[in-house]
Amino acid sequence: MNKRSKNQLSLQVLKKFRIIYGSVRQQFREIEQTCGVTGSQLWILQEVANSPGIGVSELADRLSIHQSTGSQLVEKLVARGLINKERSKEDQRRVGL
Repeated sequence: MNKRSKNQLSLQVLKKFRIIYGSVRQQFREIEQTCGVTGSQLWILQEVANSPGIGVSELADRLSIHQSTGSQLVEKLVARGLINKERSKEDQRRVGL
């Protein structure tokens, strides 16, 4: 494959990626308009519903995000009353959702 063919292939891949990215952005906008939460927040709500008592660190791992980002997203949901944080009776250092 020559350099021109590689460049054309790279451009085609980039165009398809932009289409996919645009579709995902549109889907997240529609979710936010319909549900009143962002796509990331909705994903967090789903994970908490599937695993009650999950901790923020494990939640961040599941979402492949940094723990501090997960904490910020969780705090917004807590402030809106959509998630409760509760300290573990066995280990007061652990907070479950």
